[in-house]
Amino acid sequence: MAVPFALMAAGTALQVFGQYRANLDQAQAELENAQFYEWQANFAKQAQFRQADLASAQYEFRKGAQLSAYAKGGVDISGSAAGVVAETAAAKIAELNAIKRKGDLEYGLAIARSRQAAGRAEQLQSFSYNALQAGTTVLGNAARASDNNPNSKFGQWMTSTFGE
Repeated sequence: MAVPFALMAAGTALQVFGQYRANLDQAQAELENAQFYEWQANFAKQAQFRQADLASAQYEFRKGAQLSAYAKGGVDISGSAAGVVAETAAAKIAELNAIKRKGDLEYGLAIARSRQAAGRAEQLQSFSYNALQAGTTVLGNAARASDNNPNSKFGQWMTSTFGE
């Protein structure tokens, strides 16, 4: 009985150690994900500013072309001509707001993912998480051992304590 118990104990120890190493490796991967998401958030902000600058320049060019055409044609910039220029300005504002909302959303999503990955890495590295996982592994293996030999002292104790 001592040899099977020793083998079970050694196998359980190796299983616990393997789970611990896997948790540390997964934690490292989560930290790398967190760093990537931080980079992605910064990129989203930079892209937002670039898109806003491009859209602003395009609308300013369009407004300039409109004003130039009106001036070249001798059109008084009032009434419907002023309305067209105002519509262009309003479209510019709406476009810049849409770009800002989209950029803020992408930034916020990347930051949330970064925090989630960092939190998961912290959990995987924590003593309590690994101790709980090790405890369930040990108890699970002990329960399987008692199922295999219900007449052993451990099997009798498990049966008397928890029932069949």
